[in-house]
Formats: sequence, C-alpha cells, structure tokens
Amino acid sequence: MSGDRLIQATNKVIVCVHTLGFPTFAATITPFGVPYDKIQPYLDLLREQMRVQINDWVMRSVASDGVIDFAAIVVDPTNARQLNPEDSSHPNVAGYSIRLCSR
Repeated sequence: MSGDRLIQATNKVIVCVHTLGFPTFAATITPFGVPYDKIQPYLDLLREQMRVQINDWVMRSVASDGVIDFAAIVVDPTNARQLNPEDSSHPNVAGYSIRLCSR
C-alpha cells in the first residue's frame, strides 16, 4: 500500500471545499521517530515511505491554497526520520511554540 489512497481522498475533499468557496491549506506529516531506543510499533519503513510520499505531494501540489510544512519545523536536523531530540515522540511546548511562530 502507498499513500495514493490518502492523496486521492484529500484531492476530493479539496475539490468539495473549493466548490463551497472556501480555501484549503495542507500540512506535512511530522516524523514518527525519536532519537533514543524507544519502542514505537507504528514506526516502520512502510509508514515512513508513505509519510515521505504524502509530504512530497503536499509540498508540490497546487490543489491547496497554501501549505504548512510542520515536518520541516520540528525535524531533527541530523535525521529526517526523527523529531528534534528536544521534542521526543510529540512536540513539547518549545515545539508547538516554533510551529506557532513559523508563520
């Protein structure tokens, strides 16, 4: 399975929302990984490939009226599969503050 189904469904939603006269904004999916040996059963190669595929589509797509690149904001600069080490498995206050201030 790939991210194609999610991309197709998202395109349908965008068309419906635009038909109603509203703008749409897409956002990237943040990394799943953490910088230490913590067991995360949802982190595997297939999910990471889907995340990358969907994020590539979000960044290149012209369907949405705008894009928010959450992944770029909280990624570990030394490992694109992980959140910044300061944020663990979910962004902390600093991570959410960075998101807010990155507009």
